[in-house]
Amino acid sequence: MSQMLGRIFKLSSSSRNRGLCLRGQVHEQRLFSTAAAPYLLLRKNNAVLSSGERVMSIDLFDPRKQETVKIPEQRVSKEIQRSVIIGSSRGWVGLKNLLDSSVRLTNIFNPCASASSRKVVSLPPLALDDSSVANLSLSASPDEEGG
Repeated sequence: MSQMLGRIFKLSSSSRNRGLCLRGQVHEQRLFSTAAAPYLLLRKNNAVLSSGERVMSIDLFDPRKQETVKIPEQRVSKEIQRSVIIGSSRGWVGLKNLLDSSVRLTNIFNPCASASSRKVVSLPPLALDDSSVANLSLSASPDEEGG
């Protein structure tokens, strides 16, 4: 019995910092639950409304449920709309601006991020050409303290 409780404690303490995506919010993980599966970005459509506002509709694929998740008409800046995706990690997407090579991290593609928690973090421009960037890896989410 004590061995089983020891294993449960190890499982719960090792997963304490991971979040589980439920109904658009992030909750602390419970015992024996699994982390949210990563989503695959299928398509993004850019549009400019008659008001001049820039919006982006996003289609994601949820491999766990085998279904498409649609995020309609996200408000985005001109800089994000004129960018290419260079990779993703921990629910954040790295974007490189086509005009000035500036880099931004954003969580607007993350269906677990609430509308109020959506952010864009600006980074220095890359001096490399587009073919040199293959992926992105974050050691911690920009939302985490000390990260």
